[in-house]
Amino acid sequence: LGRQLIAQAEATAVSAFGAKVMEMTVIAQRKELIAYYERRGYALTLETRPFPIHDPRFGDAKRDDLYFVVMEKALA
Repeated sequence: LGRQLIAQAEATAVSAFGAKVMEMTVIAQRKELIAYYERRGYALTLETRPFPIHDPRFGDAKRDDLYFVVMEKALA
């Protein structure tokens, strides 16, 4: 199901917006999730972004060292 959802999101990005690249952020500590997206063709960039630890919209962080890595994939 995840594979199909990603494929549809990518297809929509191309057809509706003319996107050439898809970008996503993934919590850096989620190594298995990063590996999953790498198998789907996404690559880590050198960019990181802060995790909104104190923003209640993102839940109650159980640790204070969270941050995002940026991944991207070229779209056909």
